[in-house]
Amino acid sequence: MNHHRDALDISNHCSHDALTVLTSHRKLLHKKLFAKHSKEIIARAKLADRWKITATLKGNSTKRFVQNSGFVPLPLALNDIDDHEKLICSPEGVKATTQEYFKRLYHSCIPTFSKPWMNTASVVDVRSRITKDPFKWPRKVSLADLQAMLCRGNNRPSPGPDQWEKWTVKSLSDFALSKVLHLVNY
Repeated sequence: MNHHRDALDISNHCSHDALTVLTSHRKLLHKKLFAKHSKEIIARAKLADRWKITATLKGNSTKRFVQNSGFVPLPLALNDIDDHEKLICSPEGVKATTQEYFKRLYHSCIPTFSKPWMNTASVVDVRSRITKDPFKWPRKVSLADLQAMLCRGNNRPSPGPDQWEKWTVKSLSDFALSKVLHLVNY
């Protein structure tokens, strides 16, 4: 009976050692697989970048170089700015903490320094002209301005999104053209 117990202990010990060996072997294989995956991803990214650069040098658009980032929502939880042990989870609290963080980051101290160029003769002249006659925007187009714009350029360009051709608008009476003018100024 004692001999039977020793055999069970040895088999349990052997199975435990085999499990340990197999587990370590599996971990080693996963590390190698991860390294190969990483190497392949980096190689493909370099190849794609090389392709983009070559295509751009051959005259294609540079639009592919611009990273279009999507909307990034606010996080669900943040550490408090003053007490790092405190966790803020409410949406309003997260929003307020984020605002406060950026206020402290960018508006902590605004340096003041002299701007001697603001007192030069040309800047003073422009400032006085703008004060006397400020530029109003948007400027309203008059009927004469609209007629002058319609007389310039090609008479029969393809219609725009409104499907109006220039020659038809140009031939309208002043009364009908005033309706178009209202739309332009709108």
